[in-house]
Amino acid sequence: MIINKTTILLLICLSFLVQGCASAMYGYTQRKAMDRYLFVDKATENFGYKRMQYNLGHNSSLKGFIESHGLPDFIYEYENNKGRDSIKLFYLKKDIVYIYESQSWLANSLYLKEFRPLTQYEKDTYEQLSNKRL
Repeated sequence: MIINKTTILLLICLSFLVQGCASAMYGYTQRKAMDRYLFVDKATENFGYKRMQYNLGHNSSLKGFIESHGLPDFIYEYENNKGRDSIKLFYLKKDIVYIYESQSWLANSLYLKEFRPLTQYEKDTYEQLSNKRL
């Protein structure tokens, strides 16, 4: 079988389609999401919801967690002290924050670093976010 440039390009396109565009959109919209609290609203498919979907497509280690816990009420994405992607998942009714951090630059290196109750500041932030959407 002869592999030419067209075949290689077709294979690249197919691999992109198989992985989906979530990883591409994860990177494309990351700057806008960093260091911001984002309300996650499935009904309106707002930016927080889209970022959560991009995170799920990019970091498959989150999929099982979200399947069992449901979508968070809001999220906060940031770089940890090692410059790695990290995300906080806030569940207001459960009064808990799950903090995931990357161990390396690899997409699936996220791990649950810790969980804790929400602070008063985080609860107030949620109130502000929910008031903005009304």
